[in-house]
This record gives sequence, C-alpha cells and structure tokens, in this order.
Amino acid sequence: MAAARTRAEADTGIRTGFLITIVRERGPEEAEERVMDALACRDCGVVGVDLAGDEENYPPALFSRALGLARDGGLGITAHAGEFAGPSSVWTAIYQLGARRIGHGIRAVEDPTLLDYLREHDVTLEICPTSNIRLGLAPSLAAHPLRRLLDAGVPVTINSDDPLLLDTDMSREMENVARILELSVDQLIRMMATAARAAFLPESDRAALEREVSPEAHIDTR
Repeated sequence: MAAARTRAEADTGIRTGFLITIVRERGPEEAEERVMDALACRDCGVVGVDLAGDEENYPPALFSRALGLARDGGLGITAHAGEFAGPSSVWTAIYQLGARRIGHGIRAVEDPTLLDYLREHDVTLEICPTSNIRLGLAPSLAAHPLRRLLDAGVPVTINSDDPLLLDTDMSREMENVARILELSVDQLIRMMATAARAAFLPESDRAALEREVSPEAHIDTR
C-alpha cells in the first residue's frame, strides 16, 4: 500500500496519508497494539489513528491510554462520535482522547454549548451525508443537520464514508449537498479549505494546502 501511495503521488501529485482504525469492540489492549503498529509505520505514510465502532457501549475513556500514546507519538487523532450516541460522546472524544476531528458528529446540533466549543476551538466534524441517511440518522439530505452546523459556524467537511458499500464518491456527495441544500460555490470551497486546515500534515504543509484551496485563491480576476 505504501508503494502504491508513492507511485500515485508521483503520477498525479496528489498527497495521501493512511489512518489506522481502532475498533472499540476489540478492546483497549488491541487498541494499544494497533497504535504501536501505526507508530512503526509512520515512514510508510501513516499519519493518524481513527477510533471507530460501538460508541455507546465502549466509551472513549477505555482508549485514552492508547490514543495518548498515538498523540505523544505525533499522530493525528480522529474518533467516531455523535453518530449513534448523543453530544456527550463528542465531548468525551475531545476531552478524554484529544480528538481534533470527529467522525460524523451530527448529533452535536442537540447541544448549543458544544456547537460553540467546536467553532471556537476549530474541532472539525467529518460529515458523511449518504452514510447518515442510509443508517437512518437523518431522514433525508434536505433534513440533514449539515445546514444547522454550517449556520452555527462549525468546521465541517464532506466525506464519502465507504464508497463501495454506499455506491458514492466525494464528487457525488459534494454535488448532492450543493444541490439539495442550495450551497454556494464559495461555501463548498470554504469546506475544502476546512478540510485542508484539518489535514494531518506538518504545519507548514497544512498551511500551504489551505492557501491553495482557500476562496481567495479562486477569485476570478477577469
């Protein structure tokens, strides 16, 4: 996989990084093993770890040691939260795990104080519209919490979750969001700039990427 990543970057100029997923149901001991794997593979392009799985029955506190090791080792931390469980799971992912990105996080809309915190501390929600609808977390894209999150100034990105299972991709997700929620081109570009700002990259690289995709870089000067 690392070799393919290197070839793809050489052929296309597109930079990528790997996240190693920690599955809650497999317990904290295996979580620590996966973190050690991730740290050992940093030279192969591993940039972070993602805590996923049953957020209601396997709370973040069980994995605080494992993700602390990842954080101390310089890896980015993202955690699924606020998907099937409520806003409290987002709070604990932030405070107990140090997560700077939250997978899904759509139930943050139920807690105005949390919305303020996410905006003020630049914690990014990785929104997956099609996934949320297929799993019954939103009745439709028109009724999806994304609009409320945007209106609250929360940093959000648009993601495909699992393209093979959901028969979607990034372009389709962005197109659907723009059409159904009537988002402007500027709003779409700002979400891409948010994604660049939240990328698990060295600070100088992250800042350069954000400048490249920021709205100011796309102003038509004709």
